[in-house]
Amino acid sequence: MITRTRHSPGPWLLLWNGRVRRAIFAKGHSSPLVELRASPSISSLEAEANALLIVAAPDLLKTLQDELTVLDAEARTWAGFPATDPAYIALENRRDKIRAVIAKAGAA
Repeated sequence: MITRTRHSPGPWLLLWNGRVRRAIFAKGHSSPLVELRASPSISSLEAEANALLIVAAPDLLKTLQDELTVLDAEARTWAGFPATDPAYIALENRRDKIRAVIAKAGAA
């Protein structure tokens, strides 16, 4: 599967400034991708969870792309079988969901 990657490649790192996580950097970049700021509407635990999810994004995207490659190969083994088979329908639904998430990340 060939994909266009427009984001900064991973890994991304969450760096600390004292006791508070302050910025997300991409490997090899000296400037942060994101600077974290305190917000009265978000708890520190929620902010921390959001930051960790952002840092995991490149790995999550790569994992989905790899999984789609495997599922595409599995779908090819269904050639000649009825497209109405429940297992095939489940496979196609899973592939569609993964493609939608990859597209949402801008890497379609």
